[in-house]
Amino acid sequence: MPLIEQAVPGSAEDLQELTIAADRDTLTRRRWRGAALDGTDFAFALTDPVRHGSVIWEGQGKRYRVRQMAEPVLVVPLPNEPLLAARTAWFFGNMHLPIELRPGEIIIAEEPTMRERITAAGMTWTARDDVFQPSKHCDTPAHSHAPQEKGAGWHQHGDGQWHKH
Repeated sequence: MPLIEQAVPGSAEDLQELTIAADRDTLTRRRWRGAALDGTDFAFALTDPVRHGSVIWEGQGKRYRVRQMAEPVLVVPLPNEPLLAARTAWFFGNMHLPIELRPGEIIIAEEPTMRERITAAGMTWTARDDVFQPSKHCDTPAHSHAPQEKGAGWHQHGDGQWHKH
């Protein structure tokens, strides 16, 4: 079983391509196991997590690429008017949710309560299955507040660095 420690930086285009399917949560981990569609098993001990589309192994005329599985998402269109677009972005930023920004839309993970909150805020949305890749800054949990011995106002944004604003 090949041990994968990092993605392949460049890949030859003439290789047969095989897929290793993984869900979004698995791709955030550094240690995991996966199997390609041809049955080849891989062990991952990564320095940095791989992302959708990463080539992780080449050999014997084959290239193995990680493909993130689609999941239920909500798609909120961004208004063309700048003030309304800023209001929409603020709405999601204020909730500390992982989001993916695409041209003209914000993508969030499907949650029934979010459907209600988005509708109540006067925004429209559509549901679909898609590969959800939150922005890199969304890979960590929402900010948290320090224990009482740190004092009021100290917090972190999931990076382990305590500070005050």
